[in-house]
Amino acid sequence: MGIFDFFKTKKKINQEEQSVLAENRSALSVNSQPKKSINEMYADRLNASTLSQSTGIFQPASEEQFQLIYKYREYVVLFTSMMFRDNQSPIAAFEDTQNNLVGYLYVTKDMSFNYTVPEVLEMMETEFERRMSAGTILSYAMFYHSEYNNDGNHAIAHEDSKYTAITMKYNSVNGPKGSIGFPYSIENNAVTYRGFSFFSDEQNASILSTELDEAKNYFQERVEIKPEISENEFGLTIKKVNNGSLGHMWSGIFGFDRLNKSQQNVVMEYAALAMIQLPETSTDELIISGLKYNEVIFRAIQKKDQSRTTFFPVLTNPEFINVKNQFIAEWINAGGLEAVISGGSSDTFAMTYFATDYAEKKAIYHSHSNLNISLSGIILYLSEVTEEEMHSDSAPDFSKDFTMYMPHKALGELGVYDFIGILEEIHDMNLLEDGNISGHILKIRLINDVVANGRFSIPMFLNNDNTEIRNFQVGMKLGGLFQMQGEIKL
Repeated sequence: MGIFDFFKTKKKINQEEQSVLAENRSALSVNSQPKKSINEMYADRLNASTLSQSTGIFQPASEEQFQLIYKYREYVVLFTSMMFRDNQSPIAAFEDTQNNLVGYLYVTKDMSFNYTVPEVLEMMETEFERRMSAGTILSYAMFYHSEYNNDGNHAIAHEDSKYTAITMKYNSVNGPKGSIGFPYSIENNAVTYRGFSFFSDEQNASILSTELDEAKNYFQERVEIKPEISENEFGLTIKKVNNGSLGHMWSGIFGFDRLNKSQQNVVMEYAALAMIQLPETSTDELIISGLKYNEVIFRAIQKKDQSRTTFFPVLTNPEFINVKNQFIAEWINAGGLEAVISGGSSDTFAMTYFATDYAEKKAIYHSHSNLNISLSGIILYLSEVTEEEMHSDSAPDFSKDFTMYMPHKALGELGVYDFIGILEEIHDMNLLEDGNISGHILKIRLINDVVANGRFSIPMFLNNDNTEIRNFQVGMKLGGLFQMQGEIKL
């Protein structure tokens, strides 16, 4: 989406955000409310699909087992319908002592912290087994996508290509206990169901023909997933998150096409090479080394106990500004070696940046709010902003000197920004030993407040594969997407 598309679609985006159901933000995904009802969507797909019994000798299930599965038939249909909305989150339900079924779901309102499917299933099962032992529930069932293919393998499916069945794992007081598979295949948007293994066609049909009550709340008990948030004695808010990712930064270095073709192998190769270099810094806990290509460093950080490593690109900048930090989002999925920090400068502009020296200087970040920070950027996409775009009927009325940067809708929490800026300086920058990566260092002005004499410019690395611009000129207006980085200057 171009920078001006954002302004044209901002109203539409806001409307779509209002339709997002917070309660559907389960352990893995956030899904918009479907235009059709669950029953209509389910019926459409069921009509376009087939139900066939698996090949081989049919061995009927026990009546006791069928009756338990049949009891949870609404949740079978509900979980199946979630497939049609690209929601793969696990769900569960239990039977209370009054023989009522109660839906059970893990939800999150803050997608910066979430659990994996195995973690959710383990926590669900532990809780249900505890309640069964205490005599407060009679049975339970959990639903997830698995690799089952009539072969007894109910392993959780972690990749789309491994999705072959719905597995229902169940237990009951003095009754059946186990797992049963519901194999399926998807081809050309049509689903082929093979029914629950060991159930007859009539038994499967009696379950799959169940209609859901559109007005019913099927998940009466919900467990909200919340990140750990605290405020320390220095007034800094520290939040533990587990959604941190560096993939887009490496796409800015190697180019999206090259990285996709190599399937991240090129990053792994250079990570291994960086880790065997002589250390730049060594502490009681860390070894920091890297590969230096002029202003760009491929930095590798290893814990000495070998429990965690990380590898990311850094664009150095000798200039700095004073920043008052307020918020630290520490990536626990990176072993606490990485963080994104939010603050502001001169009470006029805010920023969120990936702290490239967080592993080494965590204690300083946690004990000082005012710091001199050197900022830089890695461009993910770049295009020229023309006068026609600046003054088109679909765009707001921008001044000639208009510049801006604003958090990206999806990646803003990681320090990724949409921007319109003015090119101040440019020089060529080729990376790797053979100069195989062709790029530029662009110094781009992001704030241009002539009246208040407020200007904010930072250098950014651009891989030439991530832009269609071939001729740069100082003063030209640019727009695109970049990752902001920062590190302390003592």
